[in-house]
Amino acid sequence: MEQERQRLRSEIGRLDAQVQGAEKKLANPSFLERAPEEVVQKERNKATVFHDQRAKLLQKLSVLESS
Repeated sequence: MEQERQRLRSEIGRLDAQVQGAEKKLANPSFLERAPEEVVQKERNKATVFHDQRAKLLQKLSVLESS
């Protein structure tokens, strides 16, 4: 059980970094102005996917920690 909790924490940390990276790009006005729309949309999609995956892992971790 502890190994699984640690694995989930590690994966959540990795996803945190990816979400922050994608959000940093999207917060950069220069990136938004210069990048083609499909690249910007791809970054938005990645941020959404990372955020959703992180939420699911947090939920799993919460269940494991409560048992």
